[in-house]
Amino acid sequence: MPLHYKKYANSYFWRTQDLQEVDYIEDTDGVLHAYELKWNRNKKSYLTKTFSKAYPDHTFDIINSENYDDFL
Repeated sequence: MPLHYKKYANSYFWRTQDLQEVDYIEDTDGVLHAYELKWNRNKKSYLTKTFSKAYPDHTFDIINSENYDDFL
């Protein structure tokens, strides 16, 4: 039987007036974890400099068709 657990986090998305965005953000214990969601693993993706400057203490991952199961 697989082990399941629930991680509690506040979840957000982020977008500027210039339409820069982060698809999904989790705040766990005061640490922001930013995620870009791209089904096609070959699609270029990056975290905006604006977000990185505003929230310097963060993690960043790209979730795609090959690793989404680990993310879930």
